[in-house]
Amino acid sequence: MRISHETSDDNGWLARDEASTDLRNIPLELSELAAEGMRASFAVVAGGLVVCSICHARSSATGVQVVEVRRLEGSSDPDAEAIVLGLRCPSCGVLGGAVLGYGPTASAEDQDVLAALNLEVGDGG
Repeated sequence: MRISHETSDDNGWLARDEASTDLRNIPLELSELAAEGMRASFAVVAGGLVVCSICHARSSATGVQVVEVRRLEGSSDPDAEAIVLGLRCPSCGVLGGAVLGYGPTASAEDQDVLAALNLEVGDGG
């Protein structure tokens, strides 16, 4: 699993494990996921559900496997955050991407799904 986010080093300094995490790079991140074989897209709907673009299954986020996590933020507004996820559909098994709001500006639906997803789950299983 690849995770892109800010981390603190031993001195308390913030460091990014990705060269550029600007929100303008969402299309690039999705393109990279597609190049890795993630051909579906996932939408978030009310009730903590994720919808697969291939089989159209509505799945509880708790049952969706996370295989990639890429956190982005706005260059002029650090509160404008997004998270690009690589997910596996529990119904048909296809891999795909989802873009959710993250942080204080996230929608209630995005917050519900993020709370239900296990963002530490790897790609085995």
